[in-house]
Amino acid sequence: YTENKELLHNAYNFQFLRADELTPALIRDTVEEWEATEAWPSWSFSNHDVRRAVTRWGGQDGGEALAKQLLTLLCCLRGTVFLYQGDELGLPQAELAFEDLRDPEAIRFWPEDLGRDGARTPMPWTANAPHAGFTTGQPWMKVEKRHKLLAAYDQNVDQQSVLHHAKEVIELRRKSEALRIGSIAFDDAEDQLLCFTRQLGDERLWCVFNLSVERVRLKTRRGLTIRPPSTGSALEGQDIVLAPHAALIAQPMP
Repeated sequence: YTENKELLHNAYNFQFLRADELTPALIRDTVEEWEATEAWPSWSFSNHDVRRAVTRWGGQDGGEALAKQLLTLLCCLRGTVFLYQGDELGLPQAELAFEDLRDPEAIRFWPEDLGRDGARTPMPWTANAPHAGFTTGQPWMKVEKRHKLLAAYDQNVDQQSVLHHAKEVIELRRKSEALRIGSIAFDDAEDQLLCFTRQLGDERLWCVFNLSVERVRLKTRRGLTIRPPSTGSALEGQDIVLAPHAALIAQPMP
């Protein structure tokens, strides 16, 4: 669809949506495959046909830290970003009883296949409102109890929330030409670290992600300035200490 300039400029792709594990190799191999073509890539981690990324890639170890990391990673990749509704709130896959299912596929293959309904439940706007403020009528599916605790209104007034972080990351990308249209180059890194540089002209950003649930120490000879909205990362001398699911955006010093 996009292999030459006479075809489409962009095509929605499924590489990350079909992946059950998030690894540095998955990100690097997928991005570099697209970089080898003339196509402009597009990226999405969730949609209405797959389990939400926080659950698919994090399981019980997911949560807020992983949700923030995924938002940062998505907005740091070279290409067009598709952000699925609810990911800006860090919503996990909803758990539904059999009687609450609407997806024919889920009903047919219950309980071996839980289907797609868990990613299609109503958007939670206000925790204490009926149906979490989604409608004054009767929604087609119930609002999951955990989702009410992540309602948009409550997150909007919390400076530490996933929603606030999503706004910060989107704003950083909007202001940074390196993130929007710059080049991307990956570093060789050990273990579960993903490292790459985004650059356009004199603007250069180094992006590091700890994709593990372990604390990691990374030695670097670069002089760095950590940029917000980095999460779970700190400089200790010449080392970078990364908490589980940390995301670092740093500006190398001249």
